[in-house]
Amino acid sequence: MALRLGSRSAGDDLEVQHEINVTPFIDVMLVLLIIFMVAAPLATVDIGVNLPASTAPEQPRPEKPVFLTIQPDLAIAVDETVVARETLPGALDAATNARKDQTIFVRADKSVSYGELMGVMNVLREAGYLETRRGRGGGTFVRRSLPQQPAREARRHLARLTVEELSDLMDFRVAVSGAAVALAAVRRSDADLEVLHELVERMAALDSFPPYRRLDHRFHLTVASAARSPRLVAAETQVQADLAKLLRLIPESAEMLHVSNEQHRELVAAIRNRAAGRARAVMEAHVRGTADFLVGLRLGKLGSVTPERGSPPANRVREFRA
Repeated sequence: MALRLGSRSAGDDLEVQHEINVTPFIDVMLVLLIIFMVAAPLATVDIGVNLPASTAPEQPRPEKPVFLTIQPDLAIAVDETVVARETLPGALDAATNARKDQTIFVRADKSVSYGELMGVMNVLREAGYLETRRGRGGGTFVRRSLPQQPAREARRHLARLTVEELSDLMDFRVAVSGAAVALAAVRRSDADLEVLHELVERMAALDSFPPYRRLDHRFHLTVASAARSPRLVAAETQVQADLAKLLRLIPESAEMLHVSNEQHRELVAAIRNRAAGRARAVMEAHVRGTADFLVGLRLGKLGSVTPERGSPPANRVREFRA
């Protein structure tokens, strides 16, 4: 508050002017600014050093984790696919491509009780994911302390299977995946089609097998989910888990991935057109390629002679399709 002085008539009071004089504040701020400008260079090291170039390889970016979500109704989802609690270990093996060192990001709705969350954590520990740590943005990271050698583990897993057991697994996959896609063509929704189309486009941009395999796993589970059959979803989840280790033995090839994804496009087109018979035929051809490759690989490990032309499909090695 300031007073304005000036000529006034006798008997008049001083007029009060309601204004704040900010000039002193500006003076103080300018002085502080000058002090900081002078003092800032003194706080740095002023010794010139010619640093050598580093030859260390660039560190790879951290791998995107698998997301495990516990929803308010206690439903469990791996990435975006809802799975039953009893099939959770298999779903995780399929999503991580059987890599126990893969990071899993666990997140739960605030309405989920602590006991339910610990129950899921116990399932993770029993499945082989031993180390747990808190994430900076909330949630819990779960990973194995000592990563295993996946290729050696996959070879041992294949060696433990007989040709009959492997053929039975592949026949079961043909039956499950074929039935799932036929029902999906009849029962699918527009939202299912959007998810399938998005997955196909994302796979088309990949040239590396591990991330492609994760999306391929989600593609087949989405097809099973579109069939609106919980039993088929559980069966497809188990099949994907059983194949997770074996598919790591397949050599990476951009051409193989392209052929596989073109069949994915055919499947999406058949589902869109509600052509159940066409969808089933494409799916059976799609999974038979994987079956023939793995059976042929198993026969090679047994030292058997490659079957001649005319052998049953289960014993003939053909072009691989994931």
